[in-house]
Amino acid sequence: MISALCDGIYLRRCIEFLSGSQVEHFLLVDSSSARQIAMRQGPGRLKHVSGKLLWIQQVVMEGKVQLMQLPALWNLADVRTKPLGL
Repeated sequence: MISALCDGIYLRRCIEFLSGSQVEHFLLVDSSSARQIAMRQGPGRLKHVSGKLLWIQQVVMEGKVQLMQLPALWNLADVRTKPLGL
């Protein structure tokens, strides 16, 4: 999620520079627990939290990116990593 957000910010800024217009940024995640951790503020009861997680929380709270739930069936990054019941 961290590397996808970094790449997305880079691409969004490039597109905004070339087009001269604002671009909405959506980060699609299929893990509901990761999405909930990213949407809250601070580490809470988590242990071994890295600064990268806190950075994601800050970016989400500032409204620079919107998190959206992606069903596991449509997540192309997880192809062949887990069985999908069809």
